[in-house]
Amino acid sequence: VPDPVDDFDSVPLVQRLGQFCNDLAWDYQNPPTTREEYDKVSNEKNVVQLAWRLAYDEEINSLVPSWPVSILARDVTFANNHDLMELGTRYGWNYWQATVDLDAL
Repeated sequence: VPDPVDDFDSVPLVQRLGQFCNDLAWDYQNPPTTREEYDKVSNEKNVVQLAWRLAYDEEINSLVPSWPVSILARDVTFANNHDLMELGTRYGWNYWQATVDLDAL
């Protein structure tokens, strides 16, 4: 059980995570070769994912994505309170395939 928190500005909230997350499942030197391999490694290494906040658009009478928000992809406990940790976020297989295709141009 963690110690009580007196300084709430130092608490690592999910709203403060993710701005600089890398996808820890991708390695240009040894990239996953299939979507399934990428998904497996991503599920193991990445805990942050992006979800779209929605806003109501009166012109089309519908919800539309307004901006991405970092959220935790699953329940996690961070027991390390001494060392810096790198958190990974899932960019997705299609993102990496697009970068690989652009590199070939």
